[in-house]
Amino acid sequence: MVPLGKSALAAVASMGGYTFTWKANGVPSVGVIAQEVQNVAPLVVEDQAAFLSVDYSKLVPYLIEAVKELHTRLEGALAKPRKIRRTRAPSRAQARVHAHVAYLVRCMV
Repeated sequence: MVPLGKSALAAVASMGGYTFTWKANGVPSVGVIAQEVQNVAPLVVEDQAAFLSVDYSKLVPYLIEAVKELHTRLEGALAKPRKIRRTRAPSRAQARVHAHVAYLVRCMV
C-alpha cells in the first residue's frame, strides 16, 4: 500500500459537487463529474462501454486524507503566536465573541 500523501487535498479541492436530474426517471440527485475526478483520481473512475462512472466508495480515502491535511494545517496555524496590535481595549461584546470563538476552536481540535 502507498499513502495518498499531500495530493489528496488538492485532488478533492479540484472536484466539484453538482446537482442534476436523471434523464431516465426525472429524479433529482447529487454527484461529481467523472471527467473531473478522472483527471486527479483515475482509480476512482470506471470506464463503462459508453460512459464513465464514479465509484464513490473509492473517494472516501481521498476525503479522509484531505481532512487530515486540513487538521494539520489548522493545528499549525493555531500553534503560531500572533502579534496583535490593539489601539483600544476590546468591548465586553467583543470579549464574549472572542471567548466563544476560542471555545469553538478548542472543540474542533
